[in-house]
Amino acid sequence: MSDGLETARAWLEHQFAPVIVVVDDRPDTGATMERVAARLREPSADLWFSSVGRLWHGMTAHPQPSHPMAYVNRDARAPRLWECLLPEEQPEFIARLQDTAGIPSFPAQARLHFRCPQGEVRYGFGRAWLPWNDPRILIGYRPLVNPHKTPIEILGPDGGALLHLRFIGDGVFGRAEFERVRRMGATGAAWLVDGYAITVDIGAKRSFQEQFHAASQPRRADLLLQVAKWLAIPAWETIAHTHHSPVVMALDPRWSAMADTMRKRCGCDPLHEISEPLSAFLTEPVPWPGRAGRAFRSSLRYGSGGWHWQVDQHGTLHRFQLEANWGDISFPELELAAFILENRLAIEDAGQLVSLCGLAWSSVRESFSLAALMIVESRIRSVRVPSDTGRITLCEDFHQLIRTTSELAEIDAPSWK
Repeated sequence: MSDGLETARAWLEHQFAPVIVVVDDRPDTGATMERVAARLREPSADLWFSSVGRLWHGMTAHPQPSHPMAYVNRDARAPRLWECLLPEEQPEFIARLQDTAGIPSFPAQARLHFRCPQGEVRYGFGRAWLPWNDPRILIGYRPLVNPHKTPIEILGPDGGALLHLRFIGDGVFGRAEFERVRRMGATGAAWLVDGYAITVDIGAKRSFQEQFHAASQPRRADLLLQVAKWLAIPAWETIAHTHHSPVVMALDPRWSAMADTMRKRCGCDPLHEISEPLSAFLTEPVPWPGRAGRAFRSSLRYGSGGWHWQVDQHGTLHRFQLEANWGDISFPELELAAFILENRLAIEDAGQLVSLCGLAWSSVRESFSLAALMIVESRIRSVRVPSDTGRITLCEDFHQLIRTTSELAEIDAPSWK
């Protein structure tokens, strides 16, 4: 293929030493890359370094701070989607989609719309991120190429969404992840064009949480069965399987860092009035990677929000944003614990879901603290500048999350009102 994925695979097959690539999208001094490399550097590892447009071998370079103006050089090829994001270029964006084989045709009046991320809607000022090459961004101190922060919708004449586009990476990086998700059968019809994963809108929908809590008992049972099937999918691509791993993850420093951030951004002390038993539960080190010992790549660190789980008008549950290019390593108990907390399941429903997933309640329970921490960290990252009402909502959501955690862990709930 033209993006070099097959060439890269063939090269890796003949490598006997582990190949590690340290990537930084826009290195400043190179110090961060060097700190990462220091933990990875050993005689048996083949260590490489990469940034946009650069690849080098061996010791890291230390470039001086440099923030040149970013711009797109057009060539004779048809413009790529990420080159057509400014208002005057968007007709070319639409034309590029219409010329792509397989994508359903849409009306001539269709238009491009930058969707505002849910974190900005709930906690911020409800303003979508600007495209990466917008002049208002490029004059900033350190412009970052960050197109995955600008999800795109193609809207019809009536304002309804026809297509959804999310940037997951161009070239080898994006196609490998696109193929990984497609192998898992996690999407219906989907296309990868210039680094954007493109899917068709599923029509009228409700979040799982809304649908589940309003449903009859038989309907709840069906929805939980669908959830269990979705939660099993990432483990199909297990990258490591440990047995009785002695590794534990310390949580106390991360809870402290999160609390400091909340105090600075929201003016509230999120851990205030938490009882000693609950505090001990939240900060106790957790087994890594869980008791089941199955580790896999996951989008959970930014894909834990309840809006990623939607039920269509036919009662089918969909899970969105499984691409893990900006994700982390996860494990079954953590994925399940995060879902239970985010969707505020009662302990009876949570227990039923745990059984459907073939896990022990005790192993999921001890992952609630890490799951709660990841959800809070994700919420904080999801908003650039909280609004006045957003700060209040962020604190209220935190309190609700901790109450849910304490109820499921069967520990005395804090006394927030």
